[in-house]
Amino acid sequence: MDNGKPAPPTTNDVLERLRSLEYQGLLDNLLRYYYELKTEDDPCYFVNMIQVFLQDVPKTIDSMREILYQDFVNFARLKDLIVKVKGSANWIGALKMSKASSNLLHQFEIASKSGCMTALNEVKVVFDELRTHLDSLIQLELEVFAK
Repeated sequence: MDNGKPAPPTTNDVLERLRSLEYQGLLDNLLRYYYELKTEDDPCYFVNMIQVFLQDVPKTIDSMREILYQDFVNFARLKDLIVKVKGSANWIGALKMSKASSNLLHQFEIASKSGCMTALNEVKVVFDELRTHLDSLIQLELEVFAK
């Protein structure tokens, strides 16, 4: 502390937050690996990657929900969206969300519309929890970047 003000956050603070999310089972170590890849040439890489994930996934979840609420379910389109969400979760190492997406895919494979709806709700709950942490992580990284 200097003059009663807390020290500005550092890269180590971001890494520690990532380790905490790994410990909680929300992430595996992939996002931390991506963080360590950022360079001076592209300092916003990490933040941009997370922002794309946070913008894309809710739209995909909403599209799946719309499909499932139809009388005639477009199963081909639904499968594409399930695979997209699962791939997005795997892409950033969102372990808990990937597991929830795997359950959604399983419900799809056994042709359970009600199971898909329940599993999609779980994906949404896990995503919302993850989003809170990732928004906080972005804010922390922006504070590090600003100094």
